[in-house]
Amino acid sequence: MTYVARTAPGSAGPVPVAWASDSPPDLVNLDFTPTFTMPLLRTDLGLGLSAARDLEVPMPLAAATAQLVAGAVGAGHVEEDFATLILEQARNSGITLKPQNVPVDDGLSPRT
Repeated sequence: MTYVARTAPGSAGPVPVAWASDSPPDLVNLDFTPTFTMPLLRTDLGLGLSAARDLEVPMPLAAATAQLVAGAVGAGHVEEDFATLILEQARNSGITLKPQNVPVDDGLSPRT
């Protein structure tokens, strides 16, 4: 599971919050406005894997991720945000995701 640090109300500092259970607005509504595209991610993974090869460091998860990203690029996800990986994972699992089109608090704005 992936975690993000977020300051909880009344806490002294950032605490880990489960990313998937937080339901980010872009994933709930399938809004893939680009912030970091799949081709950019593919390039970064390639650079990291190249450096790992030079240093003889195994990177099995990064290599698997690079293959998933390459598949997403091949499926045409080149102009959208890299979060479209969720669409490819759903497609590979036989699931069709549909946007909920509901307002979702991103958790970054101060609560009143």
